[in-house]
Parts: sequence; structure tokens; C-alpha cells
Amino acid sequence: MLDICSNTEEARRHFAVVDVCELASNDFNLNVPRYVDTPDVDAPIPLSQAAPSFKSLADNFEFGTKSLMQVLGASLSNER
Repeated sequence: MLDICSNTEEARRHFAVVDVCELASNDFNLNVPRYVDTPDVDAPIPLSQAAPSFKSLADNFEFGTKSLMQVLGASLSNER
């Protein structure tokens, strides 16, 4: 959020502050794309490139989950 708010160009892609006159000129239409330049869609990543990254993230998540469960398990056994 700090990166977005500290960069005017980036902020315009996510939110806008408009006055009542502008809202009135648009018949009080609050449709976001009317006021905000929405971010560009990222180019698709070929599956051959995405799959190894996904596997690595999944492995790290699994390792982190097991580590957390071990810590919580040890903590619970110490409380008894």
C-alpha cells in the first residue's frame, strides 16, 4: 500500500478521489473504471515456465506447514 500511495502514477491505477461536481457530471455513476485506470493484465506465462515455480512454492508451503505443526505440537505437549 505504501508503494502505491507514494507513487502518483501507480495510485491512479488503483483509486481516485473526485469531487461532487465530477460525480454529478457522470450522473453519480460509481463505476470504478470511469474514474480509475485499471492495471494492465499481465502477459500469460507458459505452463513450462510456471510449473517449476509453482512446485517450488508448493514444496516451501508444505515444508513451512510441517515446521509450524511441529512447533505447535511441541508447544502443546509442553503445556500439558
